[in-house]
Amino acid sequence: MIIKENLKKNPRYLAVYILSNLESKNTLLDSLINKNESIINQNQPKDKALFFNIVYGVLRKRGNIDKIIKRNSNKPIEKIDLPVLNVLRTGIYQMVYLEKIPYSAAVNTSVDIVKTIGLKSASGFVNGILRSFSKNFDKKKYFKYEKNTADFPRWIIMRWKKRFGEKTTEKLCCFYNLAPPVTLRVNSVKTTKKEVTQMLLSCTENICQDKFAKDALKIQKPNTQIHNLPGFKKGFFQVQDAGAQIVTTLLNPLQNEKIMDACAGLGGKTGYIAQLTRGKAFITAVDSNSSKLEILKNEMLRLGFSNCVKTAVTDLSKKTEIFQNGFFDKILVDAPCSGLGVLRRNPDTKWKKKYKDLKECTKIQKKILGNCAGLVKRGGYLLYTVCSFEKEETSEIIDNFLKENVNFKKVMPDTAIPADFIDKNMDIILFPHKSQTDGFFASLLKKEKNQKND
Repeated sequence: MIIKENLKKNPRYLAVYILSNLESKNTLLDSLINKNESIINQNQPKDKALFFNIVYGVLRKRGNIDKIIKRNSNKPIEKIDLPVLNVLRTGIYQMVYLEKIPYSAAVNTSVDIVKTIGLKSASGFVNGILRSFSKNFDKKKYFKYEKNTADFPRWIIMRWKKRFGEKTTEKLCCFYNLAPPVTLRVNSVKTTKKEVTQMLLSCTENICQDKFAKDALKIQKPNTQIHNLPGFKKGFFQVQDAGAQIVTTLLNPLQNEKIMDACAGLGGKTGYIAQLTRGKAFITAVDSNSSKLEILKNEMLRLGFSNCVKTAVTDLSKKTEIFQNGFFDKILVDAPCSGLGVLRRNPDTKWKKKYKDLKECTKIQKKILGNCAGLVKRGGYLLYTVCSFEKEETSEIIDNFLKENVNFKKVMPDTAIPADFIDKNMDIILFPHKSQTDGFFASLLKKEKNQKND
């Protein structure tokens, strides 16, 4: 679907454009939004908010929305042209989930979009489905029987039900269908949570502390972009989910230690390691993506940690001779994974991922963890973490690693962790509906001091 110049300031049209391109191309939502950022930013704040609400809302509730379309259409959903299907999805989403938008407005704007994008012949089809639905829709009855599990692919639901049971699976899906707050990690080297709270009171509907992450502040509906918030340019905070903050503390980084962030990405955990050591550790941020590391460098400069963080572009899923064996005191391996623990923030992931993708991730995870093992000094620590709680990516990876690396053993972290987050195998698991964070798994491994061969 090609964007039309005269519709760049139409939030409903932009939503249809993004959703259609997301489904037809091999790309992720974040990448697509970043690519079209200049177009999206041409919209007024109110329209921009509506655009994001519709896009993320449709992706979260697509399963239930598609059920409505199937019940009201005489054409199989697979036979409906993708742009037309997404016009229907956005129209129904507005009617069901956005209370301030009248049904008539949702219907009329949907029909107008179909006509404008050159699919005039489908306007009667769209008009008929939406008007038929609006006449018969009983909102109170609908929400009484709506199942959140319907908004997830069958392969995910089947494995969760088998592992957790039906009630817990519904709770998980319900949590994932909620819009998350923006979570900040206050840079305690430069400021305090109290000072940042006072700064942001006028910029957000609500601000509160997290129950478990000591440096986290959660803000609801900020009235400006994050980089325009007071204190951002001074490095007073960094955006990071509370779950990511919790698992980073498990490494217990100390001053003067040599520490590697093995899959550093954009630097959320790198920044927290630097913060926890007050900028007095020797940190190496590693990633295979040089563009991400450039962003990381700028983040460290903003936060005030550029002097203690150096970067290295390398793929740790392959053998490397860049680093000396036994060089690092501690290594954090935040491995690439399925991302099934962060579906609240990335709802497109559930529609993109297949079981085979999960299996492909495990191959990479095993290689990275295995290659990092030799880089840890005797008596040092290796922290493995993923934003997933699927067994193939978590406990099975650790069990396999310990069988192949007898010079490592699993240990309990020194940091205070709620007992509910620790399982019988000494692994830390953050189930989102319980921790109210993104989903995470972490396991801390110690390298034996008396092992002769690394």
